[in-house]
Amino acid sequence: MTLQEVIVSLLQRLGHGRQSDTISFDEVRHWPLLALSMLLKENLIEPTNSAKSIFCTGCPENCFMPVHTLPGKQGNPTRHFIACDETDYMGKISVRPEQLQQWQISDKKLAVWLAKKLGLRNLTASSKVPGELQIGSILNDKSRCQVVLSSTDVLSLKINQHFLPVVEVLYVEDDHLVIDQVAIDSLARQSLSVTSKFEYQPSTVRREARKLDTQSMYAEWQKVYRQLNRENPSKSDTWIAKKISKMKIAQGRNSETIRKNMKS
Repeated sequence: MTLQEVIVSLLQRLGHGRQSDTISFDEVRHWPLLALSMLLKENLIEPTNSAKSIFCTGCPENCFMPVHTLPGKQGNPTRHFIACDETDYMGKISVRPEQLQQWQISDKKLAVWLAKKLGLRNLTASSKVPGELQIGSILNDKSRCQVVLSSTDVLSLKINQHFLPVVEVLYVEDDHLVIDQVAIDSLARQSLSVTSKFEYQPSTVRREARKLDTQSMYAEWQKVYRQLNRENPSKSDTWIAKKISKMKIAQGRNSETIRKNMKS
């Protein structure tokens, strides 16, 4: 599972009347290593109440079972377990505390994140229309376009009655979450025209241009890597990556991303 697939799966949990959803530990353990920390750092998800039932891993049946808790006493730790009544030989199956962890995604958190990414004042508030959240307004051609996050159907940005699916404009690039500002600005401009009918089409040209920019950035890293490696033959790749991360050519990428891509 890639980071992009994680983002798509989370966005698909919202919309069609759903305004929030819960993510289990069992799901998160299948995510790429950076996914959970990135989403928490971006404040797109947040920890929520511990699970009361989980899929049991005691046998291949993987039944969805309630979790029982014995509070710790006299210095003994709190214990969690599943009492299996499906088979005669399983009995109590111990449950680690981390298995009960859960996180929540909601349209409100997404709306706040979008407002920040779009450079709008954080005016996130419920709209008069159920399932819609006002994000802010974009000043375009001396006119203001209201930006709304709609979860009534496919999760979308709504700008002056024109809709743009969020899943089409939110993507991962070099372990960073990026929003397609060009597509949103284009929708805002077209929404000002009474006669225009906007239908979003993913821009292959823009995506190819981003790929070329990324490749060019990698080429710069690789050039500097070779130079630093010659000048500091005893230094590790991690040291060199951290060195590059402090340079302008890093373009805000972290040292781990640089380390992965600085060798041609």
